[in-house]
Amino acid sequence: MKRRRVAIGIIWAAWAVQAAWADNETRSPASPALGSDEITEPQLRASLSVLETMRQALIGVRAKVPAILSGHTTDDRGRTFADDWDAYCLNDADQADIGRQFASMTAALDAADLKSANNQRQALYHRLQVVGIQCKCIGDYWQEVVAHSPNWSPYLSMLRENDVEPHYAANIASLERTLKLQARHGLFIDAIGGTLTQMEAVRAHGQQLDLKELERKAMNSDFHGLYATTPATSCAPVAGRISEKQTPSWDYSQSQPKLTYPEEARRNREHGRVYLGLIVQPTGCVRTAFVLVSSGFERLDRAAVSYAMALRFLPGQEHGVAIEALAVTPVNFTLQSP
Repeated sequence: MKRRRVAIGIIWAAWAVQAAWADNETRSPASPALGSDEITEPQLRASLSVLETMRQALIGVRAKVPAILSGHTTDDRGRTFADDWDAYCLNDADQADIGRQFASMTAALDAADLKSANNQRQALYHRLQVVGIQCKCIGDYWQEVVAHSPNWSPYLSMLRENDVEPHYAANIASLERTLKLQARHGLFIDAIGGTLTQMEAVRAHGQQLDLKELERKAMNSDFHGLYATTPATSCAPVAGRISEKQTPSWDYSQSQPKLTYPEEARRNREHGRVYLGLIVQPTGCVRTAFVLVSSGFERLDRAAVSYAMALRFLPGQEHGVAIEALAVTPVNFTLQSP
């Protein structure tokens, strides 16, 4: 698994280098902007050199990744990462077609047909960009959909236990089927850049609606919070004052815990937002903490609950008297780099 993460990292790094080269060349006075009609032969030949560098970088990435890839994990199509990489990341047909485009641009330059050469340049740049994005999306598919996909089963079970019907479940199921179909046909850019992004947005919106229903039930004695935890010891000192509203608020006069990102979760690029329900006592201490909306990763959910147990609040109040009340707190686990 470690080698697979290295492989995917190489894809990201290589394409970032290619993009930087292309951006450098585009900005250079010796090279025209992609949409420019004013162009000279030296500029076009300089662009051709940059495009060739991009092509060789992609060919190098394609060759290196299978060599460092280990394991034979398959997805629901019965395919491996190596199968998709070989079939859809700069395959033989693509390489031959791109080679013909290079030959056509070179021929146009040799014939002093600058307009045709410029059109070929723009088409080649776009083609190489798409190939690079396709290779990255293959890596993203295997990383985010196959190897380390979120597990929503515990969250959905919690909803059912609390008689909450998951919002947009049918829409999400439809998008999941679409994503699988796109992967089956090698359409990884559509699957990752389109369907997966849309599915995540629909899920997030649905979870906000789930959250509203769960909040209304969270203080009931028969409520079942996900990964519910109670403190092992009582906290001290108690809050010196109360919140100005019924709901608790953070007590910034007391030290607050630091969120710990589980190392294995970080290595597996697990990330997301957890919404916690916290039953805050009149003392400002958390009596019970549980997950209301899951990140899809148990490690992150449990780390968020552990973190919240040490939070200190100004307790909610009613008629000037401190009361036990629910606080809803989001906890974000965000990866800062690929």
